[in-house]
Amino acid sequence: MIIGVGNRLACDDGVGSFLAEELSLLIGNERVIDAGLVIENYIFSLEKISPDVVIIIDSLEFGRESGEIGIFSLDKFSGLAISSHSFSLSQLRAIFEIIGIKEIIVIGIQPEQVEVGEGLSPRVMRAKEHLKRTLVSLMRGEEIGDC
Repeated sequence: MIIGVGNRLACDDGVGSFLAEELSLLIGNERVIDAGLVIENYIFSLEKISPDVVIIIDSLEFGRESGEIGIFSLDKFSGLAISSHSFSLSQLRAIFEIIGIKEIIVIGIQPEQVEVGEGLSPRVMRAKEHLKRTLVSLMRGEEIGDC
């Protein structure tokens, strides 16, 4: 299950939400959730589906060049909130463990700008497109070329 989070009205912060919307059209909305700013609203849906693995995609400040993609476990961010959202990653991990989710992966895209505004910066847009192609290939069981 892929969950995209983000605020579409805060420039690059919306990258996860935009990506989730696009992925749901390509691989089906039964495998993708666009949680926007309220990931907690989807806890009961996740409990019903009971996926083994959840991938959370969000704009994430991890000290790299804008548009860089990082893959992290929730343990790395135990006290931090994802992007501008209300639940911390440690709270999400605890809830996900209670409902039986075995593995949680966070894919972060380093933002360039997160102030009020619409649209993604060019580097973040390229990262989103690259990640979209990669995830679609993975979900369809295709071979992935150069990443």
